[in-house]
Amino acid sequence: MVLAEMRRDRLLAVSQNLFPDVETSDDYLWGKLLSAEAQASKALRTFLTPREVVPQDTPEAEIQALRDAGEAVVPEPGYDFDPALFSAGTWGALRLRHRPVIKVHGLKFVYPGTENPIFDVPVQWLRLDRKYGVAQFVPVGTYMQGQLGGFVLSAIGFASAMPLSIQVRYRAGLKNAAEEHPDLLDVVKKMAVLGVVEDQFFPASGSVSADGLSQSLSMDTSKYEDIIEKKLARLRQLIGGVVMGRL
Repeated sequence: MVLAEMRRDRLLAVSQNLFPDVETSDDYLWGKLLSAEAQASKALRTFLTPREVVPQDTPEAEIQALRDAGEAVVPEPGYDFDPALFSAGTWGALRLRHRPVIKVHGLKFVYPGTENPIFDVPVQWLRLDRKYGVAQFVPVGTYMQGQLGGFVLSAIGFASAMPLSIQVRYRAGLKNAAEEHPDLLDVVKKMAVLGVVEDQFFPASGSVSADGLSQSLSMDTSKYEDIIEKKLARLRQLIGGVVMGRL
């Protein structure tokens, strides 16, 4: 259905004007769509479909079991522990690499070089800002607060910081891009069409002639790219929020 729509609504006019004698196979168009999806995902800094994110030292058997169940899996390194993580007012705020966050399955602190966790954080302690991918620790109950306090003191005792000692399992990405961001699908298709045109190595303008008739043709791909980039920029701000830099 997607390929038929691409041919009918997006490629027909372009191909008739620029490359009427060139046939594009379904496999070729599908490859262009996949390439456009990958480019859009990188530009937006998010997964266009949900992914299961797991620590990079997760046993291969567990990863394969997830893939056999139809899940896309992304291993990632851990997060550095810094005692400042639990300084006053921060509530252990941890910014995850991939967002938006759909769900956190588990979070644990593991001392480097060991397999057993120092502290396995109860999931009910976590408060999530899903859009910005921030997880904060809100201990429940006096006993639980003491448990967390004991961990923090022991962690500080190990070192001022522990590299890659926080390991998180979570699900991230866009849950339903087709319904929530239909403009994203439009951009991906535009990128795929641009990829087809670029493969033909057309100049920005030129002319063709046949049987004594002539016509001019033009397609400024740089302007088409500008349109795509503007749409991606708006989507990037909508999905990931305003990006601010520091000098």
